[in-house]
Amino acid sequence: MRPLLIAPALLLLSILSHAEAPSPAASSSTTVAPADEAKMPAAPFLKTLEKYIQSAYDGAGMTVDIEGVTTVLGLKDLDTIQHSTRQVEDTWLSKISIDRKKLGIFALSAPPSNTPFAAPESTDIAIQAALDLSQLPALLRELHKEIGTPAAAEAFLTQRIAGIEMETFLQSSRPTIHICVDFDDNETLFLGKESIGRPHIALRVDGSHKILEAILNHFISTRNALFKRQVTATGKLYTLPAYFSDAIAGYQPIISFDEIKNTTTIASSISMFERIEDSGNNLTTDSAFTKTWAGFPEESSAKAYISKRALSGLHHFYTLALKEKWTNNRQFLKKKYLITGAMMQLHSSQSGLAFSIASDENSDTITLKSPFPSTMLLWIPRQ
Repeated sequence: MRPLLIAPALLLLSILSHAEAPSPAASSSTTVAPADEAKMPAAPFLKTLEKYIQSAYDGAGMTVDIEGVTTVLGLKDLDTIQHSTRQVEDTWLSKISIDRKKLGIFALSAPPSNTPFAAPESTDIAIQAALDLSQLPALLRELHKEIGTPAAAEAFLTQRIAGIEMETFLQSSRPTIHICVDFDDNETLFLGKESIGRPHIALRVDGSHKILEAILNHFISTRNALFKRQVTATGKLYTLPAYFSDAIAGYQPIISFDEIKNTTTIASSISMFERIEDSGNNLTTDSAFTKTWAGFPEESSAKAYISKRALSGLHHFYTLALKEKWTNNRQFLKKKYLITGAMMQLHSSQSGLAFSIASDENSDTITLKSPFPSTMLLWIPRQ
């Protein structure tokens, strides 16, 4: 389990506890009083989380002491949860504060900062997470000991890649990870009979560029990968031969190691890489982004953004899936009318989705903006 998965679950569970039914989409053009505010103990929600974790192990055919697992993960030390939900124009802004100890998975979150998304203007999906992996080896050992597979943890942590032991790598690793996707309306990518704007994709890791380049060179030497290396003014640039693009939908990916900034970037093309590196071309200047991000804290440990355009595209494909009956999954059909309602709400707002979490020694503060009250997100699977 990861902090980014646990925290939103707690946010939604806390809001859900006060809801009897989902509210309609906001329609006022002004900010109104809180829809709900409360402070409560975390214990009731831990039971629900334990069920989710237990089901994951059951699915893998493993019998575990779920209380021992949640203790190792740091979930047993959660104290109180405080939340509020406010209507802002045609969307909803939810905030939650979780009091807890910095143990287990919560020790993996880095302190908040105001580092901007590594994403150019017009980006449709942007994700950023700052991590402190120095405590991960100890957490893995404790977790695998609890579930009865200590040898698996040792095998993973003692393996060597490019001469570097995994445990050594993790103990010195405090990366900030950026992911961005920009759907280009001027280029088309066909998906069967349908098409979408060609997605331009990038992944950037701030920190540990020397180790990551050593791992790439190990891969190149052991797999005879046909990367071409070019020395640049700031580091190294690795590319594939041009003919590879025919096999990967016309993409020409690159990998860049910047020795000055200590960054590693994997981009779907050199042009996408150059857009990310252009300091004057950042998502923070995009009008659609600033509309959605209004009201969010300046600093965060992790954050995510999905544009209105991406939500509209999702709604289009969902509508098409219903029309052409792409699935007859029983669980989906059972909740179809609820999911359809949620999709309509997502499509109704003029802004996108936004999420952030700021972690410190004693708490996590989570902010979520969506076109409907967060109640709906967990009200659906309860039905």
